[in-house]
Amino acid sequence: MSAEIFGVLISGSVALLVSLVTPLGQKYIARTNREAESEKVSARYREPLMQAAADLQSRLYNILARGFFEAFYVHGDERERAYAVNNTVYLFAQYFAWVEAVREEIQFIDLKDNVKTRDLSRKLGGIYSLMQTNDYGKTLRVFAGEQRAMGERMLLVADGRRCIGYGEFLNKSSLSDDPLFQHLIADVTSLAEGKAEARQRMLKLQSALIGLLNEMDPDCIRFPAAERSRLLAD
Repeated sequence: MSAEIFGVLISGSVALLVSLVTPLGQKYIARTNREAESEKVSARYREPLMQAAADLQSRLYNILARGFFEAFYVHGDERERAYAVNNTVYLFAQYFAWVEAVREEIQFIDLKDNVKTRDLSRKLGGIYSLMQTNDYGKTLRVFAGEQRAMGERMLLVADGRRCIGYGEFLNKSSLSDDPLFQHLIADVTSLAEGKAEARQRMLKLQSALIGLLNEMDPDCIRFPAAERSRLLAD
């Protein structure tokens, strides 16, 4: 075989190989880019949802087991009493906000496992139910539609969904005048004053929020196990 013919064969083989490999490489790069973008968007919702769940369960734990209201409302000054009520209401509203954001963009909360993603949806639904059930009286009872409405009011969507911060919450007069928020403020105030009781609902909710954290952060990378103390129902 002459060198000229051999060269032609080599060139043809290389061209054929490139024609086969290039589309595969392009598909691989495209898939990798999609996965990276999906993970980026997923983290945008997953992280704040976990933080909101952790914040709320921590406050419930402090109310139930560490005398939060006794220390900062019953024996607190005017600033401490206002904080005890307003910040507790904010933590509920913040959680509602991120659950609403996830509900609207659930495809972005990808736990890399369809079973785990379904489990996450069930856990979120279970917390919805705990908040709206009549089984534990009317205090801190927030119907599913009300939870969604409060979440919507807390979300800003101009540059991607974002929950308003605590400072914005305090300054947003439309929230303080909103009947839904006024109802929750009244419930939390009644609890702080010892005029109402919602222990069973709070115990169940605190436990369910720990379950949500365990589902989303099973290896305790984001939130240490020591910060997930589950209170037992009476």
